Amino acid sequence: PTILIPAATYTNTSYDPSNNILKFRIRDTFRSDIQFDYKKVFAGFSVRYNSHVQNIDKAFVDLDDDGTLTTGVRNWMETHQSGTTLVDVRAGVNLSKQVRVAMIVNNVSNEVYSLRPLSIEAPRTFQVQLSTTFDADRATALLPFARRRVGALVSAGLRALTCSGQEHT
Repeated sequence: PTILIPAATYTNTSYDPSNNILKFRIRDTFRSDIQFDYKKVFAGFSVRYNSHVQNIDKAFVDLDDDGTLTTGVRNWMETHQSGTTLVDVRAGVNLSKQVRVAMIVNNVSNEVYSLRPLSIEAPRTFQVQLSTTFDADRATALLPFARRRVGALVSAGLRALTCSGQEHT
């Protein structure tokens, strides 16, 4: 018996080819970030929106449907038709012209979301950030010294590796 397998095309390998959206692509995104500064204190927030992924490889859905690889991807695609909006906030203080510290909360509402089907993204996270800036002219002047110092450390490390790798009789 001869089995004919049709040639693979965009249409017959796509879960939803209706709008010619490439597989695993987010069609619409929106990003906004606003920060308020007052003397040494700052506060800000960002808003991120991603529409749902409309199209994936049909093979994943077929494998889920026939029980070969049960992942729940069909259910995910059918129940996650709207996008996700995330809000992040931050506040901090400038300790000096060169040093600032901030508290950052990403995904404030602890939204369970996915940019790709069945790949859950990070939950709410808290961060403390210490940032510093330095004078570029001074950094440029120090660069040759830093290169020599790093080069010497790397050379010493390689020598140590070479010595430890030798056989002792």
